[in-house]
Amino acid sequence: MEGTVSKVTDRLYLQDAYLYDFEATVIDIQENRVELDRTAFYVTGGGQPSDRGTIEWDGKTSFVSDVKTVDGKVWHFLEGDLPEAQTIVSASLDRQRRHKLMRTHTAMHINAQQCPALSTQFLFIMEPPQL
Repeated sequence: MEGTVSKVTDRLYLQDAYLYDFEATVIDIQENRVELDRTAFYVTGGGQPSDRGTIEWDGKTSFVSDVKTVDGKVWHFLEGDLPEAQTIVSASLDRQRRHKLMRTHTAMHINAQQCPALSTQFLFIMEPPQL
């Protein structure tokens, strides 16, 4: 069930939209993704793409390419190595992307009030449509 709210991961971005760096503990691993006990990465949803960035641990770094809620868990999809469960990681968001997403999100709300038929077009500034 995609899109349900995680009962485990503390969504730090709900308290501080300008939090870019944080530490967390890996609580689950599946395939190319990890679940953290807390995250500042905005989750894909409501037409807005997720944040991207990096996760570092024990001298290793992996790129966070997507963040989605799947079956009630917030999953960070990684390109590269995966940390083991219970590993403490340092995470950093792509600040430039976060600011672009925040500005685009606000512009979409303004545009939707002025010209509802065009409001969905703004999303494609950040992410091309996936076919």
